[in-house]
Amino acid sequence: MVINKSAELPDCAPDAGCRNTVQRQKIMDYLMSVQSHPTAEEVYREVSKTLPQVSLATIYRNLNRMAESGQIRRISLHGEYRFDGQVGEHGHLLCTRCGKILDAQQTQVHGAVRDRALRKLPCGFSAKRVSVTIEGTCKDCGKQVKA
Repeated sequence: MVINKSAELPDCAPDAGCRNTVQRQKIMDYLMSVQSHPTAEEVYREVSKTLPQVSLATIYRNLNRMAESGQIRRISLHGEYRFDGQVGEHGHLLCTRCGKILDAQQTQVHGAVRDRALRKLPCGFSAKRVSVTIEGTCKDCGKQVKA
């Protein structure tokens, strides 16, 4: 999978509420600079360092609009939203001990799950996207258990 490291905002129709504002650009710049899948509060803390006048409500509103327009991914895990600037096809690895989320490049597992899900779904359901999250223990937490 090729990951687009450019922080340029993808095109989005202004009538969909997606003007390319300074706030949106700063949010996208931050999301593209990290692989930690931050919460809205974490995005706010970082963006407010360069835009001190930005509010948490503005961050939430922009993150949600960007997710709805497909500019970023919104990941719901254990009752909490995380955000991902990488919208290309990939899965996630979730450490159940520390909560770390890692990107999993498109793997045979992800591809097989996606292909099977898209082939035949019950009740005439039509899939838009397949999301794979594998839960387990990250390398750092695994070392702590062995120590």
